[in-house]
Amino acid sequence: MNKRIKIFCLILSIIYVSVVIYSIFDVADSFIAGYKQGQEEAKDSSKNIQTLHLKLKPIEGGYVYPEKVVNTLTGQEMKAEIGEYKIKFDNSENPLPVHLKVFRGIIIFLAVVILAGLIYLPFLFFSIIKSGTKGKMLEHKTIRKIQQIGYLLIIYYIINVVICLSDFMIAKHAVALEKYRFIIDFSDFGFLFLGLVTLLLAEILKVSVQLKEEQDLTI
Repeated sequence: MNKRIKIFCLILSIIYVSVVIYSIFDVADSFIAGYKQGQEEAKDSSKNIQTLHLKLKPIEGGYVYPEKVVNTLTGQEMKAEIGEYKIKFDNSENPLPVHLKVFRGIIIFLAVVILAGLIYLPFLFFSIIKSGTKGKMLEHKTIRKIQQIGYLLIIYYIINVVICLSDFMIAKHAVALEKYRFIIDFSDFGFLFLGLVTLLLAEILKVSVQLKEEQDLTI
């Protein structure tokens, strides 16, 4: 049984490291380009640059394909539909109301919380992996770490929802598109589901430890 746990821990470690490396390479170019562009925009204090990540739906409804794009392999014109937009625009002529500015400030703080959580998460993860390889999964210390991962995943999901809500509210105030309307999409429940499953696993392990302790006392 301990050998199986070690194998699963090794597989999880390889997958985790692979995902982290892929994510770093995937966002590195975009981060560098965005940083350079941000420095250039900061030189002009007259501009109020807003960056939004938005979910869209055609005004007439889904699957109406209001866009036209060209297949460069065949030259054929095709219909298309956009589901997401990353928009950057100058909002100096239409400043945000106070409540949206406050909301935006809260979002910046929450982004720092996300960053701190993402930095802390690998330490928790590999600490649990280490405990698993040493046969210490049924210890209260390890179970608390598993619970912390579950809470971090749920908090990450909630913060993402709040950020999406903030972008939606700002877009409704400052932007209008000809063929699309902005929507709030809460369908990405991956982190919420994974967080709840992690907490469920922690509770199962906690009950197992309690039963083991009661059995030892009985003996």
